[in-house]
Amino acid sequence: MDVKCNFADSVTEEKVSSDKCTTPKDRVIDLLDEVDRHVDILRRDLLLLDEKKDELLTTLDTIRHCDLVAQLSTDESSEIEEYADRLVRTCSAIDIKVTTHRDQQQEDALFQVNRLIDSLVLVLRSDPKSARARCLSYVSACSNRGTSCKAIEVDAEEEEEEEAASSSSQQQFIPDAVFEEVMFLCTPDDRKRVQRRLHGLLSYIEREMVPLLPTTL
Repeated sequence: MDVKCNFADSVTEEKVSSDKCTTPKDRVIDLLDEVDRHVDILRRDLLLLDEKKDELLTTLDTIRHCDLVAQLSTDESSEIEEYADRLVRTCSAIDIKVTTHRDQQQEDALFQVNRLIDSLVLVLRSDPKSARARCLSYVSACSNRGTSCKAIEVDAEEEEEEEAASSSSQQQFIPDAVFEEVMFLCTPDDRKRVQRRLHGLLSYIEREMVPLLPTTL
């Protein structure tokens, strides 16, 4: 019981000691505002975990369709597929529930966005250069028409690094009009998740393409 009250006690003592001249109502509102701030931080932390989970699932899906898997024998391929399936089940079983309220239009928009990204992952195996170009056009689309969302506070530096690393490449690609349209209809939380998923996918594609790039002297 004492452990559960630690946070409440510390907040209460801090606020009461600093606001002795305010009315009881104002002090209660201040306490609720403080709790609201911590609830927001908790929600953001959970969203971060949910994004990490999505990134892992995307990585697993990409690995299952990479060229190395195509070079395996039937027995080896079966073994790898079983291993990957187990990892997918384990990762999917991690239940991080942060409810994002969506209307039907937003649900449909998110479904279309995920379908477009899934089709991009499938193209990666047969044509990595085309996949990279499409991924860049999707990332560019995230910056148009107000579809870009600020990164959550705890990851602001990471977001700036990602933008700096890929800004020169993004400028060379016209935003995908279809992707831009459906992204515009998504909720802000969904846009954040999609942007992070695309940045992670782009980083993976560019790492895979290193052997294909010309060597500079």
